[in-house]
Amino acid sequence: MTTCLYKECFPATGVTLCEAAYFTYPPAPPATTTSAGAAAPSTGTNASMVRRSSGGGSSSGASVVQQPNLIVVRTNRLEVYSLRSSAAGGAGAGAGAGAGAASTGATSAAGAATAVGSGAGSPSGVVCGGARLELVSSYHLHGVVESMAVLSGGQPGRRDALLLAFREGKLSVLEWDPRAHTLRTSSMHYFEADPATQREGRAAVPLGPRVVTDPAGRCAAMALCFSQLALLPALEADPLDLNSNGGGVATVGNSYLLNLNKMMGIREVRDCVFLHGYTEPVLLLLHEPDPTWVGRLRERKDTCCLTAVSISLRLKRHTILWKMASLPYDCYKLLAVPYRPAVLVLSPNLLMLCSQTSQHAAALNSNALPGEVPPPLVFDPVREPPATTAARLAAEYALNVHPDCAPAAGRNATLIADLEVVAGGAEAAWLSPTTAILGLQSGALLAVHLQFEGPADQRITAVRTGGGPVASAMVGITMAAAMRSPAAAAGVTVGAGSAAAAVQPYMSYKGPKGVIFLGSWSGDSVLMQLRPRKPVGEESCVDNSSKDLKRGRNGGGGGDGDTAAATNRSAVVAAAAAAFAATAAAADAAGVAPRYNLRLLDSLPSMGPVRDLLFADTSVSSYTASSGGGPETSRGGPTCFACVGQGQTGAIVMARQGLIPDVLTEVSLPGVAGVFAVYHRTEDDDGDPVTTFGDADAGGGGDGDADADDGEGGRRTTVEMTPEPPEVDAAAGGVKMEVPAAAVKSECEGADGGVGAEGGKGAESSGKFV
Repeated sequence: MTTCLYKECFPATGVTLCEAAYFTYPPAPPATTTSAGAAAPSTGTNASMVRRSSGGGSSSGASVVQQPNLIVVRTNRLEVYSLRSSAAGGAGAGAGAGAGAASTGATSAAGAATAVGSGAGSPSGVVCGGARLELVSSYHLHGVVESMAVLSGGQPGRRDALLLAFREGKLSVLEWDPRAHTLRTSSMHYFEADPATQREGRAAVPLGPRVVTDPAGRCAAMALCFSQLALLPALEADPLDLNSNGGGVATVGNSYLLNLNKMMGIREVRDCVFLHGYTEPVLLLLHEPDPTWVGRLRERKDTCCLTAVSISLRLKRHTILWKMASLPYDCYKLLAVPYRPAVLVLSPNLLMLCSQTSQHAAALNSNALPGEVPPPLVFDPVREPPATTAARLAAEYALNVHPDCAPAAGRNATLIADLEVVAGGAEAAWLSPTTAILGLQSGALLAVHLQFEGPADQRITAVRTGGGPVASAMVGITMAAAMRSPAAAAGVTVGAGSAAAAVQPYMSYKGPKGVIFLGSWSGDSVLMQLRPRKPVGEESCVDNSSKDLKRGRNGGGGGDGDTAAATNRSAVVAAAAAAFAATAAAADAAGVAPRYNLRLLDSLPSMGPVRDLLFADTSVSSYTASSGGGPETSRGGPTCFACVGQGQTGAIVMARQGLIPDVLTEVSLPGVAGVFAVYHRTEDDDGDPVTTFGDADAGGGGDGDADADDGEGGRRTTVEMTPEPPEVDAAAGGVKMEVPAAAVKSECEGADGGVGAEGGKGAESSGKFV
């Protein structure tokens, strides 16, 4: 008899998917603090997630901003976090919010778009005192999650539901049970049919299922097997559930499956997303009717298409609204623009803003534009051998894009000459309704600013905004909270209106602005806040543009894998670079594309991927060895040293099984039955300093410097106590431990071993225990 035993010694630590949702509690309705406290859920961690601020010019009392949960998937593990922010400075932030709202109403449409793009136009956009993630619950799943989406509750008193898609065609709808404080599966859906029919003759499907939801919470859809579409209509809210203690929750009804190839001739679906601003759910599909590859670009290059399908849930009728063809063959991702019926299409070389009536493109590097036609290959054996001639011309025009291979969208695209980056495999998240953050595969971060009014060559602009770990998933927590704000729930009419009317729900949001979560598979996942830099003079703008342009030419701004050498030469490229140089200074002076400072709020450590490992015997420490030897010197099994990560996120990790305690002393405590911990927060906890991203970011080139006016002193100082034997006074009524000053170590000690001011303060407060 043969048996197989599998044991998971350590769960996965890399983040593969992440979303922000009001999962464990509903969003607070627009009411006073008292009513919001009554609407808070019965879970034990909800009071810490409610941020109250007093409105400066409001007569309705203190408004409440409740932050959504952060849902993280680590391969086959689901974790629910809550965003815990400090309450210090709340009154000042609220007063700033009222002033910022008053000033926003006096701006023009272009000014409103600029203020929204900045992410935080007022002091209310700053997370006062810092923020951190608090784990609510963690669950092991029996399968690898391929895709995740959040079904919005739609109403302020209704919680969101979570949709998890697994391989082949499985879908689970999860909700939170506030009474049992655990997950509950509301429904399970199975869309696996005959493989020969569903896969249309394919032996395997390389792309996993992709699940998306309507922004208004009306339905959900899952695309699988390149041409199959599963639709799940949402059920309406029950008034009795909304008035209950835990509130209602979003649920789905009976699902059905569509064959897009037979019904509409749509196949090879790469991505799908629901659009904003329509009265009915509209699903936009990115597909490739006639596939091609890089060896046949001269015959077929613009093969991707966009198809918008209107879904009538009551009649089960599906109508094609509009189509857009001739997109580049390498388009891979769609990003729906908030509050507008438009979409941002991502490709390695181009960013395209598409809608039913217009299309605008911006080139991230010169390879998106047509190059020059290479000269004919003529051999002259008298001057040089034919092999030498062929090798010389091949090396000279290796990265030159032939005009017959250049995409059609790149001919009229605006070249952002100071970037020269490749956005292949990038992740994106919305920072504001007009600003998206792109995380490249090198760790560099780009801020993409959109304008829906003004010149066509300034509709899409992108600037570097520092760097971080390589992103495998990103989510904008600020935008997730603003989408469930009272103004968004009221159904603000958007579409062809002005820019100020389109961003009204976001501007009415009084919570912290610019907070995003960047999940990484190869490094630590980080929660950070992006704050706009202070406007600088015109000379500084010109100097920065010149510095960035020089860095782009040298290829030092992108790190590993995202920098493309500017070897594509043609008159079109030269004219586009000259046009960018002429408009870059004016755009910087007008504040159209502001730059950001990155502020690190919290992080989730990661141990993967493991490159190499070894075991070493570290069972004896210097402290126990000096006590005389013997069996007491044993401190557990061997230690595992692993090389993890990649690039600048690489590290050496030391792991041991279990906890290895250091016994300081043994004291008789008669009458003690047990010990427990009591949480206590002092005033110092509200003002904890937070670290900031510096010049060491990938591709940042100094773009991620800390603010000069932060006043937070850089990295947090930690005080560590070395295990020294205490002094026990037997005659005294209690036990008293005296720790000498030499036993206090600080991470900010200099080379001479001196302790800084913060370290001395920690030694004074921690030197005596009673």
